[in-house]
Amino acid sequence: MTNDARTETVMISISGGRTSGFMAIWASMNKDKICEFIGADSVNLLYVFANTGLEHPETLRFLNDIDVNFLSNEIVWLEGETIEGRVSTKHKQVDYGSCSTVESFKDKEHPFHQHVVKYGIPNVSFKSCSRELKRNTINSYMKSIGMDEKRDFYTAIGIRDDETRRVAKNPMARNIIYPLIDLLPTDKQDVIEWWSKQAFDLNIPEWLGNCVNCYKKSTKKLALSYRDYPSGWDGFIYYEKKYSTIGPEFTKYTDAMPRVNFRGKKGCNEMIAIFPMILDSAESYINEKEGGCSESCEIYETE
Repeated sequence: MTNDARTETVMISISGGRTSGFMAIWASMNKDKICEFIGADSVNLLYVFANTGLEHPETLRFLNDIDVNFLSNEIVWLEGETIEGRVSTKHKQVDYGSCSTVESFKDKEHPFHQHVVKYGIPNVSFKSCSRELKRNTINSYMKSIGMDEKRDFYTAIGIRDDETRRVAKNPMARNIIYPLIDLLPTDKQDVIEWWSKQAFDLNIPEWLGNCVNCYKKSTKKLALSYRDYPSGWDGFIYYEKKYSTIGPEFTKYTDAMPRVNFRGKKGCNEMIAIFPMILDSAESYINEKEGGCSESCEIYETE
């Protein structure tokens, strides 16, 4: 008699924010609902976090608390290892005690430092960091345990029901699922209320989520990020000074402009000079108009 039971692996992509943390915890307690949604008899949940090295220390602490208190220390902590030549970023496995931090940005083994040395400074024109330090890093790990991207596992991403504009195109064709849209429709307030009842929470404002000074953030969010955590900018100030002429454009054009991090072709020091002029109105504007900073930088999303 043959056993036709179907078991699927679902990789839970955790960013370190409240939403993806909530999703991971919900998934751990609702495997039956995930099974029903993907048509499996059982699921093996694999929790994965790809650390870029520029996340706020509180993000790392929060993730570790989730791991210890809810997920039985099952989170796989990864960092990208940049490889010379036409080769995608590989991975190495770390943990909370050994992972790279925003303070260690000069270390040669720092994942973001390695990335900038090869690919140049990421910005709106060169969106290499999420691809290499998140998606390719995680794919490298999954392949190392015998799972090929798309075919052998599902990827669960923590995008909420009030963020559907960020959903990838044709997700099921790529084995991507959104539990907080498809299985438990959840909005931002639901997540905040749930965490408010727990013994610990993410103790930073939303504009400090993701990499502290990510180029995807608005100027007002960046102003608040610099106000609240100025030392978090030291890494990119250093990278702009040292690596602003790395990238494919510099081999093609002799007059290519040095790369900088932010919209409008502005560098860190130019942005910092602007902040005092907008700081007074920034926080109230974000709370009223923008709804805070997106707290996750996902491996697949619609820009």
